[in-house]
Amino acid sequence: MESDSATSVHLSAQTSHKVCMTAAKAILQATHLLVTAGAGMSADSGLPTYDRIADNIAYKNRGLNYADLCRPQLLRSDPCLAQ
Repeated sequence: MESDSATSVHLSAQTSHKVCMTAAKAILQATHLLVTAGAGMSADSGLPTYDRIADNIAYKNRGLNYADLCRPQLLRSDPCLAQ
């Protein structure tokens, strides 16, 4: 099987743990951390997109939408929303 950047890599649990620990150690020792994200990255990986993030029964029951969740005042007044 040919390998390219779009090919999924399956690691054993032991190898996966080792890779994660190596990454964690590098992050702990770093003086800077750059996190990249962009349009399509979350959708392609199966994570909810911005417009669907508030499509959650708990938020709907409180009458909240995505714009509401973006307001820092809301999280300050009700920190449990961030959990």
